[in-house]
Amino acid sequence: MRRSITSDAHPPAESAVVAFARLPRPGSVKTRLAAGVGDEAAAEFYRRCAEAAIVELGRLQDVALYLFFSRPEDEAAMAAWLAPLAVSGLLLRPQLQHPDLGMRMEHALRHAFAAGHRRVAIVGTDVPDLRAGIVLQALQELDSHQAVFGPAEDGGYYLLALSSLPQALFEGIEWSTSTVLATSVASALREGLSVAPLGTLPQLLDIDTLADLQRWVALQQQQQQQQQQQQQQQQNAGPIQQAPRKLRSLLVQAAQRIVQ
Repeated sequence: MRRSITSDAHPPAESAVVAFARLPRPGSVKTRLAAGVGDEAAAEFYRRCAEAAIVELGRLQDVALYLFFSRPEDEAAMAAWLAPLAVSGLLLRPQLQHPDLGMRMEHALRHAFAAGHRRVAIVGTDVPDLRAGIVLQALQELDSHQAVFGPAEDGGYYLLALSSLPQALFEGIEWSTSTVLATSVASALREGLSVAPLGTLPQLLDIDTLADLQRWVALQQQQQQQQQQQQQQQQNAGPIQQAPRKLRSLLVQAAQRIVQ
């Protein structure tokens, strides 16, 4: 299956971004968050977060964007959900049907490298502070390193950029634990990759629980004044800049409703 929102019949870009996403169906996304806020609220938050992330990634210039979704049978529903976002060149692909996250990530990354891309970053769509500039920086860091990690506050990572993919990079990783980043970096070094310092990219908050969401909302409120100043400076921004800002505002509003 090779479904795309727009045509993918072009020479491969040097760089590509692979994003993982699920159809925002209540009961099937953000289950740990749902334990605290309910299935409907968790699905709404994830939907807003994923939409903002995908549009943000779509701002990257001369970078191919692949979105790997969790279930092949969701292809039509994924296309219908994402079409209104009007992200040019978004390429939809099904994830490998395997329970191990590392196997699914390796499959998606190998797909991108096999398509002719020389630099590939893989990201999730449930990190509300992910920005196109962060992803671009990670890809640029591959000029001097072979692997770049975006550290998450829970001990995992929200981004991994690679210039090559060793066979055993994802073996032996205990996913969803606080040791994911450390063991992943150790694996990359063991496979002979040059790894960028962990402070290269900012540490971001991955929203998994109600406590995570409450903390994130509090941080947004603390930054409200700064955001208002930035909005005033960008009042004359074009549609490409305005769309992510609008979606982010909707994301923040949804999160605030949930934690109230």
